[in-house]
Amino acid sequence: MKIAPYLHFVGTAENALSFYKEIFHAELVMLQRYSETPEYPVDWEMGNRVMHAYIRRWENELMFSDVKGSDVAFWTNNYISINCTSDAEITDLYTKLSADAQKIWIALQDTFWWAKFAGFTDKFGVCWYLNWDKPKAA
Repeated sequence: MKIAPYLHFVGTAENALSFYKEIFHAELVMLQRYSETPEYPVDWEMGNRVMHAYIRRWENELMFSDVKGSDVAFWTNNYISINCTSDAEITDLYTKLSADAQKIWIALQDTFWWAKFAGFTDKFGVCWYLNWDKPKAA
C-alpha cells in the first residue's frame, strides 16, 4: 500500500506544486488544468487552474488541485509528517518549508524522545511535522 496526500488550494495549487517540487527534488508526473478536461463544465475563473497534478520522489507522491473558495476549508487536524534520515535533511527541509510560514508552533529543536522535531503551517496553509530520530549513544 502507498498513501499519497492530496492537497486542495484556492488558486495557488500550481505555486504550491512548484514550491514542493523544488524542495523535495521531485519529478512532475502530471499537470492537468480544468480547461483541458472536456468532462467538466468550466467557468472562466477555473479554466487555467489545476484540476489534478502530482509530483513524485522515489515512492512518495504528493497530489494537488485547485477548488473554488466555497469548496474548501483548511483544516487544523491534518498534517503531513516526514521522518527525516539525517540532521542535515531535517534542517534543510525545515529551513525551506517554514520560509514565510503562517505559524510555527514548534521551532526545530531537540526533544526529550531523542529526536529533532518541528511543527508548523507553511505559507500555503499546509501543516507539517518533521522528525529525525537521532542515533542513540552506545
